[in-house]
Amino acid sequence: MSRLFLILTILACAFSTNAQETFVSAKLTPGDVYVGQPAKLSITTYTNTWFTSAAKIPPLVLSNAFVVPSENNVGTESINGTTFSYVSTNFMIYPYSNETVEIPVLNIILFTPEPGGFKGKEKTVRSKAQKLLVSDAPVSVDKSQWLVANWLSVKQNWSKSLKAVKVGDVVDREISWSASGTMAAFFPDIDWVKTDGLSVYPELPGSNTKMPERGSEQIAYKKQKISYLFEREGRITLPAIKMGYWHARQNRWIDRSLPEIIVEVAANPDLAMLASVRDSLSQLTADPTQNSDLENEAAFQWKTLLPLLLKIAALAILLGLLVYYIRLFILKRKLYLQSNTHQLSKLKQALSKGQKPTIQTALYRWMDHLPTSRREANFSRLCEANLDHVSPSLKSSIDHLFEPEPSMLDTNDQKELLKTVKVLHRKCSKKPDKQARRLQLNP
Repeated sequence: MSRLFLILTILACAFSTNAQETFVSAKLTPGDVYVGQPAKLSITTYTNTWFTSAAKIPPLVLSNAFVVPSENNVGTESINGTTFSYVSTNFMIYPYSNETVEIPVLNIILFTPEPGGFKGKEKTVRSKAQKLLVSDAPVSVDKSQWLVANWLSVKQNWSKSLKAVKVGDVVDREISWSASGTMAAFFPDIDWVKTDGLSVYPELPGSNTKMPERGSEQIAYKKQKISYLFEREGRITLPAIKMGYWHARQNRWIDRSLPEIIVEVAANPDLAMLASVRDSLSQLTADPTQNSDLENEAAFQWKTLLPLLLKIAALAILLGLLVYYIRLFILKRKLYLQSNTHQLSKLKQALSKGQKPTIQTALYRWMDHLPTSRREANFSRLCEANLDHVSPSLKSSIDHLFEPEPSMLDTNDQKELLKTVKVLHRKCSKKPDKQARRLQLNP
């Protein structure tokens, strides 16, 4: 009996030594962040043999955070005397609200051979749920300027020198931001303060995020152009533009504001022509102390010059109006080309052609030009957030759009997506101002 027990023990040890071992670990670093501060989620799968193909990890979609894939790591690790092969799949989690981010349990499918074998067999492992604690901006920092980054660079360019500005001049200003360790969606909007004697026309900003290469940080870019129209003579102050970022590693706010600029605006002789004409007319028509000969001569000169002066005045007015409408057209055209209405027309053209890559590109460009408060991580979430009901046919059309094959989108799917995009555009777009701003002619 003791001999039989010894044999069974030896067999059990032998089988346990050759047993297949697979497991997964999930880790968040750090475990608590500020809004907009990224946390790294590492999902590491282990096997005591090797992997024959990539693991199947279900899509990670979070309700209150952006998810960006990061670099992966592979290697071996010794655990309790056993050597395991591992693959670490990494994601950067960017929370955009101060609510706790709940990372669910993930069912991961592995392909790995048993000890002594060579053909990969399917194994399923489950990761543990994770929680990412998110804090709001510190009370000492203005929330409207809040940005978390490793560094922030701000540059600006002017279309002309501010030392030679006259009334009626339009000067373009271009401001560029670049920051590491963040996304372009987190750049705060600039509050363009109104100033007496100055009209400000900001264009919609352009932004993008450069996805990281192996071992590099993610970098976000933003660029915005502003047109200033100087409407009066004298000293005009361009207000300071407040901006900065929270350095998470140093745990402090770093200011990157642009200081105020004082511009001495000179008179514009072209715009003062109407005043000169009025002065000339008053000089010719008023002097009751002169004798009759002088009065007759003045009357003759007045009758002769008056038609010419009126023609000059009319021509000056027409030229001023022409310059005004040309500038207004150029500004409106620039604003239209940067608007989501323009991007919508491009999306409609892409949908009519039916090519999936072109439609996807146009779709994301249109979504990038929506108001910041309306933006979502993907098109499905945009539909869920703004539509009363997402029909099965719409869900099917969205799935067909992002399938790699075939390359052309079905006509019914085109119609369904076009109808949905029109509804979303009406709901998400900002309402135009009822009173349009008009440029004033300064005589």
